[in-house]
Amino acid sequence: MKQQFYIFDRKLMRLHRNKVADSFNKHDFILNHVLENLASRLTYTNKNFHNILNLGAFDGRLAKFLPQKINLNNIIYSDISEKMLQHVNGMKVVADEESLPFKANSFDLIISPLVLHKINNPFMTMQQIYQNLQSNGLFLGAIFGGETIKEFKDILNKAYIELNYVITPRIYPFTNIKDITALMQQIGFNFLVADTETIEVEYSSLKNFFYDLKGMNENNFLTQSSRSIFSHKLMEKISNLYNHKYSHSKKSEEQIDYSNSISSINPKQTEEENKFIIKFEIIYITAMK
Repeated sequence: MKQQFYIFDRKLMRLHRNKVADSFNKHDFILNHVLENLASRLTYTNKNFHNILNLGAFDGRLAKFLPQKINLNNIIYSDISEKMLQHVNGMKVVADEESLPFKANSFDLIISPLVLHKINNPFMTMQQIYQNLQSNGLFLGAIFGGETIKEFKDILNKAYIELNYVITPRIYPFTNIKDITALMQQIGFNFLVADTETIEVEYSSLKNFFYDLKGMNENNFLTQSSRSIFSHKLMEKISNLYNHKYSHSKKSEEQIDYSNSISSINPKQTEEENKFIIKFEIIYITAMK
């Protein structure tokens, strides 16, 4: 029998998600923006929702962003992390997004923010979501897209080469809008609309960037990857290469600019210091069964 290959170590991801649960609110700025965007889309529908699943609930903060017409008592919060769900007020289920425990046709609305990009079998997971939706049920989702931290990935690989290091995978294989929409159409989703948004975050150092990734539960969970930390020599090479090519890039007026959520860690930062511009692409998906 052919052995199945897994890209993501879901067990490691769950353990780390539990670890960062109590401090997640220090690194929540991207999730908050995404939830606000997803929730705003519900204001354009006259449909009343009675059975709602928040798939990848984190600490249940979705409730803060939903329109008043949504009855919060109708929401089931599901997350792979039991520690995250300890912060939730409401009905909650500890469940892995890859193996949903719900009956078919259970929900008329499923909202999933920033968790489905770390799935080993996207087709199988999206098929389960489709089956869990009732007829004419609505799916609202957001994932990180292929342009996410692309510049950092390029610089990291260049640093490996210049230092004669063996290149090891450390960055997720993010999908793109074309592939995810094609997959969902193949499953049977209807009235599918997808759009993208680029968020630029300004960091005072790469260490602050890594700290944020860890706090967001977006650090390295690849099965075929080194768990070792970056050496001082590699960090210095990455910083120099990044400063030379990307740190002074101009931001487009259409893009959202966030000062990094942990700037207080470096209170002595001055305007003259180099800034690291990190880009996150968000793919928003709206679809019906």
